[in-house]
Amino acid sequence: MRLPLLFYSLIKTRPATLSSVVGNIEISLPVGDILDVNAEIARLTQEIKNIEKNVAQSKAKLDKPDFVSRAPKEVVEKERGRVNEGEAQIKRLNENLESLKA
Repeated sequence: MRLPLLFYSLIKTRPATLSSVVGNIEISLPVGDILDVNAEIARLTQEIKNIEKNVAQSKAKLDKPDFVSRAPKEVVEKERGRVNEGEAQIKRLNENLESLKA
C-alpha cells in the first residue's frame, strides 16, 4: 500500500519521529508529542554505552587465546553470540537515536 505523497511528506518532516525499516517498508512514528525527547535521547545514549561496555568485555575474552582454547565450545559460542547481539542492538539504538535527533 502506498501512502499519498502529502501524508508521507508530513510524516517525514515532523521532528522527533522514530523510524524503522521492516523488509522493504519504512515505518515512521511521530513521538514528539507523547514522550520527552531529550529524556529519551539521554536514555538511549546511556543504554548504548552499557551495551558497548558489555560487548567490549566479551570481545576482550574472545581476544585471549587461553580463553578460546580452554573454555568449553558452548561458552565461547555464547560469548560470540553476546557480541553479535550487542552489536545488532547498538545499531538499532543508534538508528532510533538519530531519528529522534533529526
